[in-house]
Amino acid sequence: MENSCKKGKILSVDYTSENIPNGELDAPGRIRQKPRRKRKFLYVAMMSADKFVDTRVKTAAQTWASSLKTWNKDSGVDVEIFAQSNYSGIPHHIVKMPGISDNVYPPQKKSFSMMRYVHDHKVNDYEWFLRLDDDAYVHIEHLESLLRRINSSDALYIGSPGFGRDNDDFVEDNMVYCMGGPGIVFSKITLQKLSPKLGECLKNNLMTEHEDIELGRCVYHHANVGCTKSYEMAALFKNNYNVEETDSEGLKPLFEEVAAHSATYHANKIQANQYALHNTVMLKKIQKLRQSASDLEKDVDRMRKEIFDNSPFKDRKFYKLPRDKSVVWQQITQGRHYSTDFISRGILQPWVNVVTELAREAAKTYYKENKLHGKIERIHVDRVYQTTSGSASEYLTMIDMKHIINGEESTVTAAFRAKRSFLSLMMQEPQKMQLEMINSAIVEKKDYNQKANPTAINFIIPLSGRSDSVRIFLDRLKIAALSHEIHINVKVVYFANDDHSTPEDEAKLKKMLDEVKIQYPNYLFEIHNAEGPFSRGKGLQIGAQTCENGELLFFCDIDMQFTVDFFHRLLENTKPGVAYYPIIFSQFDNKHVGDEPDNFQITELRGFWREYGYGMVSLFKEDFDKAGGFDVKIIGWGMEDVYLASNVVSNNIRIMRTTEPKLVHVFHDKHCDPELSPSQLDSCEKDSFKF
Repeated sequence: MENSCKKGKILSVDYTSENIPNGELDAPGRIRQKPRRKRKFLYVAMMSADKFVDTRVKTAAQTWASSLKTWNKDSGVDVEIFAQSNYSGIPHHIVKMPGISDNVYPPQKKSFSMMRYVHDHKVNDYEWFLRLDDDAYVHIEHLESLLRRINSSDALYIGSPGFGRDNDDFVEDNMVYCMGGPGIVFSKITLQKLSPKLGECLKNNLMTEHEDIELGRCVYHHANVGCTKSYEMAALFKNNYNVEETDSEGLKPLFEEVAAHSATYHANKIQANQYALHNTVMLKKIQKLRQSASDLEKDVDRMRKEIFDNSPFKDRKFYKLPRDKSVVWQQITQGRHYSTDFISRGILQPWVNVVTELAREAAKTYYKENKLHGKIERIHVDRVYQTTSGSASEYLTMIDMKHIINGEESTVTAAFRAKRSFLSLMMQEPQKMQLEMINSAIVEKKDYNQKANPTAINFIIPLSGRSDSVRIFLDRLKIAALSHEIHINVKVVYFANDDHSTPEDEAKLKKMLDEVKIQYPNYLFEIHNAEGPFSRGKGLQIGAQTCENGELLFFCDIDMQFTVDFFHRLLENTKPGVAYYPIIFSQFDNKHVGDEPDNFQITELRGFWREYGYGMVSLFKEDFDKAGGFDVKIIGWGMEDVYLASNVVSNNIRIMRTTEPKLVHVFHDKHCDPELSPSQLDSCEKDSFKF
């Protein structure tokens, strides 16, 4: 022990203030251990050119690179741009390498020189180094999650694996390179092994024009490491091969995938797509933060229950609801969304996200509870029911899971219930708004000026009998249109020889029309005779042929109720080349829902939106002729409206289709002739649904 002590110099240091002159802790002679410098997390070297700095680079700085300010600042991520540019409109340093041109392609020399620069100036300051194209997107949180689980002291070369497209790439056996587009991550030791050999590789070993392949070849030969080739890497470093797919709307599903799983994405050569992807990522982050806040509130609620057992947040139990209350559910099935608040429609993207997350959660829960193993090949969501209470959104779903266990394929069907609690209401200070801003945001409401639109509306109504209904219709027309000086022509096509017609009915009809003519002499009220049994299509066709080009046709049923607001919208929405198909509200039988004096009360208990009905339509005569008119061979009721609507679409006549709350089909009993064709009978029975 004594001999061993003599071999080294033993230092004894007294840190008491008495042994330090004037009590100074920094006095000469004090031995202090120099603190180890902490390396930052990631250095991003973005390769670009002067012509792209004001577009691609600026967009990157405003999207993913800007989120570094709100990300984990303690980790440390720096971005530098490599381009021969003096642009100063971005918050990142631009490195101009001497002797390197932006205009030389392929850019092997620029790429290799950039990696040499990174080694010479940055290798001791960071744990990881990312070589990136200027049209790539970096999801920094996903990238950090990946790299934090890996030892940065190992020789690593990480990215989306490439194997060469053909023999002309000269990719050797066992060589796997990282594709440059979505980014390449180097560890410090890999960069140290690679840097001394970059000049040699550039001078003697280039075999193709692809700089990422040649960089990978240099790494393979001199750092003795290949690119990561696990299956997940292609998804983590996402490379979109479909270069023609540039429309942000078409890229939405891909952006959702990137926002959920990927660390980088390439390529966004159009700036609008870069912003669209960043918007998707930020929305996904907001969802996660809200879910995290909701989970924390649940934890607080559980603690309240344990401590006080009087939590204000109680699960709603359907069986405890008062008898006069009802739970209204929305349904999502077969690509359609059904709700009492609107007519059925395609599933919007936010609901697609909800259903997708529900299906994944349901599958995980089912497998965990039943201790199943195997690989899920596909999850099919048959239907989802959703309802909302004051504190949560609840879901009931049925899913089919196709999976493989021990090489055998099977399908498991399971029901699943989920609940998503809402966050507590957040309070904030009221914001003051300038009066000018409010005024500019308000659209001035103007009274409709009928004189500005003198177009006459030609009501065309086919009839067989029903003279009493005609009297009610004319009374409604007087109140809603004639008293407001809406230009109306009524053309009734009467089937006198039909079984439902009588001479008395025909006489009543003519008398009523004559009386209205006297009361309103400036309007037309005509009756036209039609031969044979009743045919709605034939009657409408005869009525339309009495009009001239430039006149507006409105094919209407006798049981409709309307207001003047409807006629205003009809005139506004019907243009030459545009057919207006209002979606009408169809009432249920009052025997089941009770009498209601207001026929324009729109509720789920009063009726339904007839989304698939095309019987009410207004269009100009020349567009009607262009579409070929109605099929006059159809006997009876039904399918003539579908025939016309199909021809309107096929003849490139635009369709304006909206819900019309002021056009209501008043319920009446309807007889469906069993002699109708199967398609007509089916349509008639659906249309006569009572409740």
